[in-house]
Amino acid sequence: MTMNDDWIEAIAGSVFYSEEWYRARYPDVKASGLDPKVHYLRHGARLGREPGPDFDSAYYRLICPRALQSGLPALLHYELDGRHRDLHPGTQARDEARATARDRADMLSYKLFVLGLAPAAREEMEQVSDGAGRPLTQAYVAERLAWWHLWRGSAAQDWHAALEQLDRAAMAGTQGRRGARLALLRLLALIRLGETDPARALLEELAQSGLRRADHPIAATGLETDAEGRMPRLNAAMRLSNLPLLDVAPGAASPLDRLVARKSLQSRPGGRRVSVVLAVPVSMPAETVAGSLAALAAQNWPDIELVVAVAEGAKLPPLPETARCVTAPDGTDWGRIAQAGLDAATAPFVTLLRAGDYIHPRRISLQAEHLMIHREAMGCTAQSAFLTPDLEARIWCGPWGVGIVHDDSEALMFRRVPVREALGARDQVPGAGAEFVARIERHFGADALARLETGPVTFLRDAPRPDGLSEAAWGRLDPETSGPLAHGAARDYFETQRHHHETGDLRYTAGQRPFPTPPRLTGRGRRHFDVILASDFRLIGGSTQSNAAELIAQKRAGLSTGLFQMYRYDFYAQPERMMLPEIRARIDGEAVQVIDESSEVSCDLLVLRYPSIIENLHAHLPRIQAGSVKVIVNQPPMSDYTGQGKIRYGLRRADDNAAAMFGQRPVWHPIGPLVRKALHEHHAEELAGIDLAPQDWFNIIDIEGWARPAHRPDPARPPRIGRHSRDHEVKWPDRAEEIRAAYPLDGSAEVHVLGGARAAEAVLGHRPERWTVHEFGEMRPQDFLKDLDFWVYFAHPDWVESFGRTIIEAMAVGVSVILPALYRPLFGENALYATPAEVPDLVARLWADPVAYEAQVARAQAHVRDTYSYEMHAERIRHAMRGET
Repeated sequence: MTMNDDWIEAIAGSVFYSEEWYRARYPDVKASGLDPKVHYLRHGARLGREPGPDFDSAYYRLICPRALQSGLPALLHYELDGRHRDLHPGTQARDEARATARDRADMLSYKLFVLGLAPAAREEMEQVSDGAGRPLTQAYVAERLAWWHLWRGSAAQDWHAALEQLDRAAMAGTQGRRGARLALLRLLALIRLGETDPARALLEELAQSGLRRADHPIAATGLETDAEGRMPRLNAAMRLSNLPLLDVAPGAASPLDRLVARKSLQSRPGGRRVSVVLAVPVSMPAETVAGSLAALAAQNWPDIELVVAVAEGAKLPPLPETARCVTAPDGTDWGRIAQAGLDAATAPFVTLLRAGDYIHPRRISLQAEHLMIHREAMGCTAQSAFLTPDLEARIWCGPWGVGIVHDDSEALMFRRVPVREALGARDQVPGAGAEFVARIERHFGADALARLETGPVTFLRDAPRPDGLSEAAWGRLDPETSGPLAHGAARDYFETQRHHHETGDLRYTAGQRPFPTPPRLTGRGRRHFDVILASDFRLIGGSTQSNAAELIAQKRAGLSTGLFQMYRYDFYAQPERMMLPEIRARIDGEAVQVIDESSEVSCDLLVLRYPSIIENLHAHLPRIQAGSVKVIVNQPPMSDYTGQGKIRYGLRRADDNAAAMFGQRPVWHPIGPLVRKALHEHHAEELAGIDLAPQDWFNIIDIEGWARPAHRPDPARPPRIGRHSRDHEVKWPDRAEEIRAAYPLDGSAEVHVLGGARAAEAVLGHRPERWTVHEFGEMRPQDFLKDLDFWVYFAHPDWVESFGRTIIEAMAVGVSVILPALYRPLFGENALYATPAEVPDLVARLWADPVAYEAQVARAQAHVRDTYSYEMHAERIRHAMRGET
């Protein structure tokens, strides 16, 4: 490379070059005697040095591949070429691009791993990874696909695919934590392929680069054939974690049961007493329990109270004289055994250990010392890793992906008195350790609990599996969490506990369920339901309100209901949103239960509400034997028919998917004549082969819960006109004169809007000063409607209102309803019909005639009671359960 004055001048004039910073950052520049600009061009760029604090050379080469091909220093190439093409190589642009890329990758990962929309999500991710996305997005998505292949793969082609994705993931850099993580994934793939030489070379490279973490040598136990060969790998992890080294003592038990410290550790001086609860399930061999007892005896904390909690019938080796033994009543599972031990503990600090796990001699002292130093802390967790009895590592799967060493909520040490007084007992299902930690943080504050980076101070016993994943013995992790993100019962347990933490009492009583828990985790639950309802329970609006109403109606009618969460793929706004409280509050664990993908259940009727949930195949499905299946068509296949409408679902594709997932073709029920009309007018060809029922499936409402006291017009004041809907352009007229006529701006009537009015403001060109506008969710619809005199609803002329749940809500409350004539087939003479221009005269006429006003309200309420009642729905369900259309 021949340097010239133009190059030096280009560097000197760059906003990304800082001579002062370059000198301070790289002290050898001064010793070289070279001008810093010359040093950068001649040596610095080649050494990977940056020209200033706000420039990222690697990121620039990522967004501009020809910079790498040119061989020029990155900043020089930018000044000569990239700057003129409006490229942004600065650290601020890089950080913004990284955040955007991570968000996209996280969203797609969530759909793949959690929501189970595997075919569609994987296809989209592979398109991005193949180059359809921006470079950083491509790299982050490729990393998630590598997780997928390592988690779900079972053959060489999967491990090769993981390596291919890791090559693409490396484009975003291989430094720091991410670099160490990518290296671990690559190492795991190489080990599974049996590529021992490349795997060993990678370990050497990691040692030289400074990226090596404890995960890497533990993972490398997979390169060795026996415990003798694996011990040096484990001790390499001990060195990286600043922990004393280990050996395998002589004996006949498994190597995991014979782990000991290479040198005995000196006891730590002084300190508080610690209760260690050793939980022993009935199936645990005595020699395995003996291994855990030996590990506890080797702890270098001087004052330990040992509480051995056992299931009735468990076989024990001889116990230390100082140990206290308690038998768990009905203690067949880990939760009950652990709680019995916690109840017997008396020391200021308490921690748990499962029999069969190995505890490093330093674990108790590391945690106890932290609590003694940080008196404000209520607890701290330590780190663990899964090993087979022969000391081979097993993969752990957590929020960031697959790994080895991880934070372990079961390895919690806490202050017994304040925590037990505030929170009472632990829950007693798999995953209860994380739930207990979450309660500590909820009650005492997030800073009250520390997650210590101890290194692997507990080795969790795991049975070997050919795919290298954790077997999660004794419910340590629900098997469904053996993926980079929890799903199914594990996910529902997380959502349920979070809902309870926000709304319920955080103090639990042992043996009493504080909230309904998925039957998968408790081992109890129905096998047959009258009705199973599948829907996307994350969606705000009429669909969720209708689901909630039907759950109440079915419970009142003595019908059992199973709930199964399915998902709309194109819900991009908040794919991670949990089941809405309106639905969660209806789950009682008895009449209404959640079922998950592991369930094998039957029902008389399976209801699929919201056709978009069957637009895509789901990987996580229960096995349901249904007497009959119905799809409730709450919206047409298009978002609207304005010409810019988006496809929500395809009728034939959804019908085929329903048949593939549930074993039979469904009967389709529109929720009203307007949806039915849209199907016939816009989708006539697709209807061929669809079993479209002649009856509509109207939404329902409990009129007794909505009706207000008698309401009479008062001509002495202006009437109150109102409406509530989502704030979307299709929910409002598209002409300003229609909005002004239906919702007066002149003060002749009070106008109240619930749901926001930005769409109307866009049409009008301003926000009406006389309107009172409440945002969506700001108040309950019941509270909003009870003060209105008229409910007036006009929307975009090309919008197909599926049913208009808000209309029957207004009727049920006792508000006079004015609608466009297109609603006449649905509501007949029970509503008033007008054009926007006719609204003021109609309102004035009725407002001046109390008798006519009251008669119209009474007629509408009677119609709601007869047509949309809970009783009607119960009878409808019973007919459907008998197979009657």
